[in-house]
Amino acid sequence: MNFERWERFSSTTEMLLSAPERLVAELDPPESSVVAVFGAGPDIFASSISERVGPRGLVYSLQLTDDVVTRQMVRPVPGYVKMIHKESDRLPVIDESVDLAVWAFAFRTLGHVASMLEETRRVLRPGGRLAVVDWIRQEESRGPRRDDRVSAAMCERCLAAAGFGLVGQRVLNSSHYLVIGRRPLGDAGHGFVPASMSVRTA
Repeated sequence: MNFERWERFSSTTEMLLSAPERLVAELDPPESSVVAVFGAGPDIFASSISERVGPRGLVYSLQLTDDVVTRQMVRPVPGYVKMIHKESDRLPVIDESVDLAVWAFAFRTLGHVASMLEETRRVLRPGGRLAVVDWIRQEESRGPRRDDRVSAAMCERCLAAAGFGLVGQRVLNSSHYLVIGRRPLGDAGHGFVPASMSVRTA
């Protein structure tokens, strides 16, 4: 994974803590939803979503890495599954079992964007949503450099190329955007996803 400038990312605690609350309010996942959160540090989003979906829901917190995965994380509470996953492998989640997938600041750290989008589409139910939260492509004192950020427009193009219908785009706060895609209803296959996908341009 690309953890360049991770120390700057980590220093934005206050801004990051506000993003999960805004995201949960925007997405409003129903109780009993099945949600999968992907990212280098997904727990901050997964725990907020877990509070919303309640004890009848299920939340997967999937920490993505290119390192060899040797162990499964301990399940901290019922309905909350925490695991480390090698991002080039098949996700340990059943086909069409997830109502909502969240990519939490994942684009710039992923080495296998196309395959992870394909896997995300596989585990989503037809009509299920993919929400991408990431940094607005701009220069600012906090977070990654502008050139290391993936724009909302590029994010939308990647989702469209992976077969997601686009639902909308909005600003969560002065630093973060939200792009929402949806796996089409009646989508019985996984379609064609390009073998490689550049996400470095605006």
